[in-house]
Amino acid sequence: MAFRKKKKFTTSYDNPEALFRDRRNRTVQGLISHQSDILRRYQDEAFNQPNVALELPTGSGKTLVGLLIAEFRRVTQNERVLYLCPTKQLALQVCEQSERKYGITATPFIGKVKDYSPSDKSSYQTGKTIAVAPYSAFFNTNPFFDSPQLIILDDAHAAENYIASNWSLNISRIEHKLIYFGFLDIIKKFLPPSEQQRFLSSDPDTADCSQIEDNEGLQRWVKNEAVFHRLSREDCKCYGEG
Repeated sequence: MAFRKKKKFTTSYDNPEALFRDRRNRTVQGLISHQSDILRRYQDEAFNQPNVALELPTGSGKTLVGLLIAEFRRVTQNERVLYLCPTKQLALQVCEQSERKYGITATPFIGKVKDYSPSDKSSYQTGKTIAVAPYSAFFNTNPFFDSPQLIILDDAHAAENYIASNWSLNISRIEHKLIYFGFLDIIKKFLPPSEQQRFLSSDPDTADCSQIEDNEGLQRWVKNEAVFHRLSREDCKCYGEG
């Protein structure tokens, strides 16, 4: 009886394009020229940079670009990779496309941490799969993903609210009047006179929020609310796509 030899996939690739050509079970024929161009620029100019932003128009295939960078670093650098999406639905969509169209293994992490399967958690922690999750799975007070080595932010501009909401203090001027004015009295020295008057005034204000930065961090003050948020993460590369 003749035995068919199992094909072996190499884990030694010079660049993401070479890795993609080796994906035998992909249904996409090849990369579009602008996808190849941006991957080459990433490889030549940004591979060792800690923070990289990639900007591509809607419908230009930025998800594939992000997944190829994620898979390339997972395979060649043995990194724990986390791919974040704005919603659960988009996270599931990315996983489905990754497997069916691109031949890249990606595992969805949806719902509560206690519901994650042990095998999926082990695969992520040992760098055997790309973990795909919504922003809320990472930007919270006790995330499962506490030590990713590479983070891909799909539609990075959509992450602002998820980040700010977890590291923000909101004080309602109407519901907590004493606290609001007491806190405002403490921080008013950081505000210009025009901003102080805006927060003290009872007149409706539709002006855009202003941003004040000092050596303690980034402070954002919005209508009738005092908001402070600060986020700091180290030892992790963070790539955003917008």
